[in-house]
Amino acid sequence: MEEEQKQMDQIRISKKEGRSIAYYVFMGCLMAAFTAIITVCMSIIKSRKEEAQDMEKIMNTIYAYLAESTEEEYNEIAEKIRQDLVLGKYYAKNKLEYLDYIPNTANDCVAEEHGSPMLLDLNTGAAYQLDFSEEEEQDGLSVSWGYDEISETGIQIVADFAQKSKRAEIDSKRGIVSVQRMKTLFCDDCICEILEINENTPLPELILFSGEMGKFYPVVNGGDYRFGGCQVEILYQESGCYELTAVS
Repeated sequence: MEEEQKQMDQIRISKKEGRSIAYYVFMGCLMAAFTAIITVCMSIIKSRKEEAQDMEKIMNTIYAYLAESTEEEYNEIAEKIRQDLVLGKYYAKNKLEYLDYIPNTANDCVAEEHGSPMLLDLNTGAAYQLDFSEEEEQDGLSVSWGYDEISETGIQIVADFAQKSKRAEIDSKRGIVSVQRMKTLFCDDCICEILEINENTPLPELILFSGEMGKFYPVVNGGDYRFGGCQVEILYQESGCYELTAVS
């Protein structure tokens, strides 16, 4: 009986120790999670505070320029501000943090107006159709041109109706996109998606759009996409131009 009593006592002690260990483990995990949450919150608060300070500095700079300038200097100031709203090739995401401060004045989003696969110019809103519509049933060739004065990009498109193919030659001199111009052409959701997709691309002023799928695709060397019945390939040429071929 004594032996059994000792075993029962040991079992009770073991259970008690087990509950104590589980309690301390639980409290340790809880404290670690609480510390992690506090650290993340403090980081976010610090980041927001720095963003607010940066914006205040920018606005104070603009106010100072406007307050101290003469009428003759206004054009120069406007040019300086405009340059801050232009993104060059290989821009970084941290340059996009002030997009919400630029009002969107677009009546309609250019991307929502097209169902066919398109090559879109983000500075001008020009849309170049890549497939063939029923109204284009004809023979021979046709040539069309487009020009983006902001990025100094020239586009020449040759359509071969017999082969059902279109070839676009793209010659970009500056490779920049104006956020201010985009705010007059696209909705904010599309702008954010486009700029994220076009980050670190050599042609940030252009993007492919599939209206059927509602998706954007970057214009990059080696790009190979299929939009419904249209196959699109992109290659960089030794001449320094990009060649886009679309076959329906």
